[in-house]
Amino acid sequence: MKKEAIITQLQTTPLFCGISGETILSLLTSPETETQTFKSGDIIFSPENTDKKLGIFLSGTATVHSVDSQNGVLLRSFAKNDVFGLATLFGSRSRYVSIITAKKSCRVLFLDAKDILPLTETNPTFAANYIRCLSDKICYLNSKISCFTAGSPERKLAFFLCSHCPADGFSMTISANSLSEMLNIGRASLYRVFDKFTEEGYIKKEAKTITLLDRRGMIESYA
Repeated sequence: MKKEAIITQLQTTPLFCGISGETILSLLTSPETETQTFKSGDIIFSPENTDKKLGIFLSGTATVHSVDSQNGVLLRSFAKNDVFGLATLFGSRSRYVSIITAKKSCRVLFLDAKDILPLTETNPTFAANYIRCLSDKICYLNSKISCFTAGSPERKLAFFLCSHCPADGFSMTISANSLSEMLNIGRASLYRVFDKFTEEGYIKKEAKTITLLDRRGMIESYA
């Protein structure tokens, strides 16, 4: 993948929105920057990695699991343009806290903290983007906590939908198996709740596209 194509792609991401091509090129030409390819099943990043790196998916999909020797919990999925390492890049932790595994063949761009730190100090737009992305990450994690601690399958799915579904609907990029694992409810229960929410008029579900019809009603009834 040519540098020009990578620059164009990065400029469409929240982290590099409004950043000049020259600035991004300086990052790409740094000796610390590298692009790696991973095949399905490969570990992309884990607590074994101690390097302070920021990862950006140029292509492919991956899953993120908590670190648990017996049964790691599915936390989220990654796809093209998603970023990881934001919170640990400058943090006091020396290791990454989750395990990222390639679901399909992936290409990942790795940027080093040595190159990112000066950019946050000299480029206000990038610094604001970085803070915004961290804030979004915190909000996402808070919504995950709400889902994990919600209790009933109805409350767990209601929290998930209210947190992720915009007014005009969205296409599910996560399979039913992965969603049931993420919410820690059985597939049969998940389908039952989807049917229940559809019958009660809270959602409309067509294939993988879900439209939230009555967010307020769902929140009042279940969240």
